[in-house]
Amino acid sequence: MNALAKPIVFAGPSLFPLTNYSERWDVEFFPPVARDGINRIVRNIARPGTLVIADGVFHASLSVGHAEIRNAIDLGWKVHGVSSMGAIRAAEMMHLGMIGHGSVFRMFVDDDNFADDEVALLHTPAPPYYPGSEPLVHIRAFLKKLNTDGTISADAYLNILANLKSSWFGYRTLELVTQQLCRYISISESQVEEAISNFRIKHFDLVDLLNRWPSNE
Repeated sequence: MNALAKPIVFAGPSLFPLTNYSERWDVEFFPPVARDGINRIVRNIARPGTLVIADGVFHASLSVGHAEIRNAIDLGWKVHGVSSMGAIRAAEMMHLGMIGHGSVFRMFVDDDNFADDEVALLHTPAPPYYPGSEPLVHIRAFLKKLNTDGTISADAYLNILANLKSSWFGYRTLELVTQQLCRYISISESQVEEAISNFRIKHFDLVDLLNRWPSNE
């Protein structure tokens, strides 16, 4: 068995658009976690340490199990959840000792109707995990700001959100968001892409948590 002192971070698309993350933080990065991923860690590392779950698989294979997370906690591991799959599991298991972080985690805790697919997206399988769709949680924050600013009405905000919410998460692209918005305002896809980069809260939540560990910069 190995001894690993660095925090272990399961992350993928929530790191986008960063490309230098392995040099930026003094942690051990692993790809998005799947079923049995936590079990393999605790079997192969001698002393309990810190695990951070940000991203995990949803549909390509079985998602990370509650039992394996609970087993890691029982063995003395500090298990943190943030951003995406991690935020979901942390909201479900905080009473068992999993530690949640960030605004997405709070959404799952505070709103029983906040659906798991709000954080889901299509992305390339390898770094830098280019997104093929946009998580609804990001789109929701962007649309809410447009409504707050008076750019779109409350009715427009709710109508667009309902249309996107009824769509499969893989269809929630910037092109579709632009098409929906163009029913109410004049806006281009490039403008949507530039604006929505300020609302990628899954990414911001993860970076905020990673910044709590020593930096390599």
